[in-house]
Amino acid sequence: MTDEQFGRAIREAVAAGAVEVDLSWREMRTLPPTIGELTGVRRLSLRANWLSDLPPEIVELRELRSLDVADNLLDEAVPPNLLRMTWLEELDIGWSHLLTLPDEFASLARLRKLSLEYTGLTTFPMVVLRLACLEDLDLQSNSLTEIPEEIGQLSALHRLCLEHNDFSVWPDGLRHLSGLQKLLIQSNKLIEVGPSVGQLRSLTELDLSCNQLERLHPEIATLAQLSEIDLHGNRLAVFPSELAELGRLRRLDLSHNPLKELPSEIARLTGLAELDLASTAGAGLLPGILDNSRDCGNWMWDRTS
Repeated sequence: MTDEQFGRAIREAVAAGAVEVDLSWREMRTLPPTIGELTGVRRLSLRANWLSDLPPEIVELRELRSLDVADNLLDEAVPPNLLRMTWLEELDIGWSHLLTLPDEFASLARLRKLSLEYTGLTTFPMVVLRLACLEDLDLQSNSLTEIPEEIGQLSALHRLCLEHNDFSVWPDGLRHLSGLQKLLIQSNKLIEVGPSVGQLRSLTELDLSCNQLERLHPEIATLAQLSEIDLHGNRLAVFPSELAELGRLRRLDLSHNPLKELPSEIARLTGLAELDLASTAGAGLLPGILDNSRDCGNWMWDRTS
């Protein structure tokens, strides 16, 4: 995109009173000063360009609440002008080789949603703990192995994505997130779930798929709010009896496990609307269990191999 084309796009957006502008995939290496004319825009995507910095004019966008600068060339440093945008509520700076975050990142204190996927992180960025308004944190596809005990400072956090990291031991620091509703920790190297999972009493969705689990911890049974659990692609040979205690469970994925049998207790999950048993020997046993149960609700299952 040339500066002339960019200027025309900006003028059209301003004339239309646009509150959302998508400038992704435009092969831009720099942002012209005219970016500062988008004073009424609330959502701006600059994703997948070739930007290595952000101009000072971007600070003029005082109404901006959501900014996507993922998949640019913002490597090893967060742009200083971005750190001046203290009114932002959502920020995606993923697919950037940042390695760490500067202390000045704490100036973005109004952030509610932060995406740091594919940023080369090997340790949890402690400055994030100072973002007290954070509700949604995406740290997928990094090289994290631990979660700090101090993560409980993020008392507003509702969703945490840790998929595709290097966790081989259950991160006990998670126990401090009593308000967490969605935990996505699939595609790691977990061989067990720690007892501290029982302290996540607000969980409604738990994704443990594509790990190396052979069993679940009994504390799973105490997660009374859980409505979805994904366990596909693990090493479960026996149906986890803890699941039968989850009265609010609506979706259960046990596909692609070496599951050989299903206990009759599974019929107690009368609220279950979706059950995936693809590529398990247990799928063939399900019809017999259901035929002998009185109240199994409207179940669906996949018996494909």
